[in-house]
Amino acid sequence: MSSCGDCKNKLSRDDRDKLRCDGCAKFFHGRCVRVSPAVVKDITDQKKSWKCLDCGERRLSMSTGAVIDTLGVPKSPSAGDSDLIAFITELKKDMDWKLDSC
Repeated sequence: MSSCGDCKNKLSRDDRDKLRCDGCAKFFHGRCVRVSPAVVKDITDQKKSWKCLDCGERRLSMSTGAVIDTLGVPKSPSAGDSDLIAFITELKKDMDWKLDSC
């Protein structure tokens, strides 16, 4: 079988506490990515989408620009606008993390 994308230890075929990232296709122990066995079971039983932290952050970096464009924040921010962009970026990161962990 393969190795955990986090701890690099082997994953067995019978290991019920494993998740496959829909972004990079790597496998992870649920405990390594802080996903409880009950949530791992729900994700696998319901065939829900799940992404590892790296793939989730990659998606965030690609989508943050779209969020800023949607809100009409200028591409060349003034000093005051940079605080707004930082706030929006952190808010988006928090929302994406919560959605991915559900």
